Amino acid sequence: MFIAKKTTGPEAPLASVSFAYYTNAKGQRWAIPTGESQFTVASQETYPRFVIATIDPTKVSIGDTQKMQIVVRDNVPLVKVWAEVEHDHGTDTIPLTLGASSTVSYNTIKNQKYLVGNDGRVVINNGQNKTGAIAELIQSLFQKAQAEQAVDYSYSGSWVVHDTQTITYHTTFYAIDTQDRKVKLVIAWSDPCSVSGGYFSGDCSFSNGTDGTDATSTNLNGHTLTLNSSTWVVNPGYSFILSGGTLNIGTSSALMTNEYLYYPDSDGDGYAATSTKSAFTASSMSGYVRVSQAVGTTNPTIDCDDFNLNVNPGDQTYYNMPIQDGTSKNGTFDYNCNGINDNPDSYAQYNISKGPFYNPLYICASDGTGGWSGCQQVSGLPTACGSSSTASVANCISSSFNPNQYYGYFVNTSGTCIGNVVYVDCR
Repeated sequence: MFIAKKTTGPEAPLASVSFAYYTNAKGQRWAIPTGESQFTVASQETYPRFVIATIDPTKVSIGDTQKMQIVVRDNVPLVKVWAEVEHDHGTDTIPLTLGASSTVSYNTIKNQKYLVGNDGRVVINNGQNKTGAIAELIQSLFQKAQAEQAVDYSYSGSWVVHDTQTITYHTTFYAIDTQDRKVKLVIAWSDPCSVSGGYFSGDCSFSNGTDGTDATSTNLNGHTLTLNSSTWVVNPGYSFILSGGTLNIGTSSALMTNEYLYYPDSDGDGYAATSTKSAFTASSMSGYVRVSQAVGTTNPTIDCDDFNLNVNPGDQTYYNMPIQDGTSKNGTFDYNCNGINDNPDSYAQYNISKGPFYNPLYICASDGTGGWSGCQQVSGLPTACGSSSTASVANCISSSFNPNQYYGYFVNTSGTCIGNVVYVDCR
């Protein structure tokens, strides 16, 4: 999904970026930025190591020239650097040419927004805070690069597009150095993210919105995450862990480690109004539910009426009055969002008794026009939803009718009280 970010934090990274939206042959929908995109690469300190990748433009049509430029860091010379672009009918290989090189300086490290510690955790290098642990990490990374005589090599190349991309859309950069060490950088455009318990299960991309992990750390688990004009959120006290993976942070994108993820939830029943996620620095927000606390969490169960606390997909209570809140459910008895009007008056053949099935249950006669009479409490209740049993009714005359206690229904084929068959519906 592609959504807009809301934030109360100090940084709102999303800019006005044009996107092309695709639905591929597999039914997946994704967004590709249409202009130049530059990615800052966060990975663990192994060589060769990609530092920056630029693609211009990212979205292309047949006949367009697509330019590529990358920066690779290594402590020995590079032998070969190239790119491979997938399209519908194969893969094109684009050789890249060395343009310039420079020794890694202290300022180079200091100006990197995303640093990676020895434990594989990504640290946001706030430009306003160069003291304490961040300053120590900058100094440590610089001393390491200096001791290893690390150099940043800049390569570039281009190709003329001759085929379309509608099923997959990946650009992969490769580098081999004189010690025969090989590394690759995947910039994915078309693979949605699959995350379970904070752990990634494959390379993926996220475009034009806000996502992340709530109440758990993010662990790339050896995979690649590409952020295209989007924000990835990690709660305070949790970490973004590479674990051998790579984070590609595109233009107008950001990793935020001081915010919380929310779904909209105006009525406060825990059911999300939509699957749209927003980020706030506050740990609780009126009108929202934390992603980790919503019904369905990362695949939320959507509320059919977000303006009424009593109306949601989990409701099991009978209400004697129709919904009155001005929404599309107004005037109906569809409190549990199943699209069925659960008002007893809508059944001509059944006398309906509703409420939790372990409450007192009554059977009543129907006059076929919505009227009820002769209500009598029934004994011998079924003990589970979906089960039936024979019930004993002393007679069909009683004045103890209480609609709020009723649940399930009694088969009544003649429209009069027969009083001996009970089926617990458990809606």
